[in-house]
Amino acid sequence: MTSDTTEIIFESANFDPSIIRKTASRLGLRSESSMRFEKSLDPENCLNGLYEAIQRVQRCCPGAQIVSNIADEYPQQPTPKTILLDPNKVRSLSGITFSDQDINQNLTKLGFGVNPVKNQQDETQFEVTIPSFRATKDVCIPEDLIEEVVRLYGYGNIASIIPSQPIKSPPVNHLRKIEWKIRDILAADGLREVMHSSFVSSADVEWLDVMDKQTYVTMTNAPTLETTYLRQTLLSNLVRDIETELRTHQLVRFFEIGKTYHRASAGNYNETKKLALLSAGFAKKSDTLFFDLKASVEKLLFHLGEGQLEIEFRPLASEQKIYHPNQTADIVANSQIIGTIGTIHPSKNSVKKSIIIATEIDAELLLEVLQARTEKSYVTPSSFPTVRRDLSIIVPDRLPIADVQKIIERHAIYLQSIELFDEFRDAEKIGVGQKNLAFHLAFQSKEATLASDDVDQEFKRIIEQLSLQLGAKLRVDFDVSSA
Repeated sequence: MTSDTTEIIFESANFDPSIIRKTASRLGLRSESSMRFEKSLDPENCLNGLYEAIQRVQRCCPGAQIVSNIADEYPQQPTPKTILLDPNKVRSLSGITFSDQDINQNLTKLGFGVNPVKNQQDETQFEVTIPSFRATKDVCIPEDLIEEVVRLYGYGNIASIIPSQPIKSPPVNHLRKIEWKIRDILAADGLREVMHSSFVSSADVEWLDVMDKQTYVTMTNAPTLETTYLRQTLLSNLVRDIETELRTHQLVRFFEIGKTYHRASAGNYNETKKLALLSAGFAKKSDTLFFDLKASVEKLLFHLGEGQLEIEFRPLASEQKIYHPNQTADIVANSQIIGTIGTIHPSKNSVKKSIIIATEIDAELLLEVLQARTEKSYVTPSSFPTVRRDLSIIVPDRLPIADVQKIIERHAIYLQSIELFDEFRDAEKIGVGQKNLAFHLAFQSKEATLASDDVDQEFKRIIEQLSLQLGAKLRVDFDVSSA
């Protein structure tokens, strides 16, 4: 523009912010104009800016005149933006008891259009129209409007009060609590915890003699090409890895807590948390290892059940090929089968001359049994002395010891405790297919000191019932001192 200029054309424009930003980035050219326009300016300000420029020219040149109409190219006008605002939400988030009128007035003062409407519950809500100069990525959600209401009210007028919020205890994971109790009890009993991967190979299928591989959960993203299955038992990995431990130790005792996986049907899978215990060594007989592990199981269930679980070991209800058929039992707690204990079958044991005793317990079933106890009972201990007697009987070799104990407990009034301390087999002394069982019996009364006659009568009644129901014979040549 020079001193000879007589006509001036003004252009007031706004540009698409995304196009400006992409172009500036592509060309590597950052200018004041690009930084301004890429931030989404109000397109309605184009006309205001044009008017301001004309007014300034007229102030500088009073003789200047507008000689043409305004040419407005507005290809895509934005639709007015509206936000539904709930007054109750304003009061809830701000913590200030604004009235509906206060909210309406504050928003109106700031240039917002406020239209009260009713919702389905006949509650007043505000349909707020956002002015164009606040609609460019400034006010977009109800929380932005709440901020404006509070800002006009004054942040300094908000009282500094700690909000009162109820603190609720998180839900108790009872299974996790039982797991940690199990760890403490077994570790104190001398067992070491181990952890194995849940992935197994086809060797696991063969070890379990599973006829249908479809019962296994197969992984498409397995860590290796061999381990494509998820385990169905904890014992397979425990028994497989025991060989390296027995190279340096004569006796090992392990336990593991982990999940097993089963395919229920196509697309349906079950996960079960289980507990496995294992004892392995080079003993000549499996009796010692078996009863040691059985004692650990009894001790575990005694502490978990606080002495109020009725524990039994019954003959196996269904055959399991990984166990020795004649050295296996179901673990029963309060009439519920929760697991199995037994000697691993020699064909499943790769360590020569070794004996492996294992047990696997369903931890989730165990938790159900523990939670089923509705009441805890406490009994005052008797202050009167205990009378002890030893009982030695000859019974059939296949007779479960639990059957003998049940009969003794059922026909004894003063019996306080019963303990098996010896099991003996000798074809020459006691006969073929027979075994000798020796028990410690403790009698006690809560009302008075027991006389010898009272104990003798009860002891005689026990012997008669054992003979009548089980065909048991009293072993008269039994020597307590030698036992």
